[in-house]
Amino acid sequence: MSDYKNKWEEYKAKNGATPLDLFKVRDQNITHAEMQRRYDICKGCPMFVGLTKQCRECGCFMGMKVKIDKARCPLGHWEPYEGEPEEIELDNPSE
Repeated sequence: MSDYKNKWEEYKAKNGATPLDLFKVRDQNITHAEMQRRYDICKGCPMFVGLTKQCRECGCFMGMKVKIDKARCPLGHWEPYEGEPEEIELDNPSE
């Protein structure tokens, strides 16, 4: 297995999702309340970069990552969502 593929698998294991999952936002099974809860946790984290809305730990743009049901915080602040699905809005969570 190539080093590139190993790194990709490592990233997915750490974050629960990959950037490619962002293209599947309409297929996600997550509630708006859960997305907002995740985003609020991120905003209170010292690893959150307010200017770009990114996480210093994983490098993700959090306005999008919080919409991925299988995603997790690499620091353990929130886990993949396993609740009931709800139709979601595609704009960023409110701040």
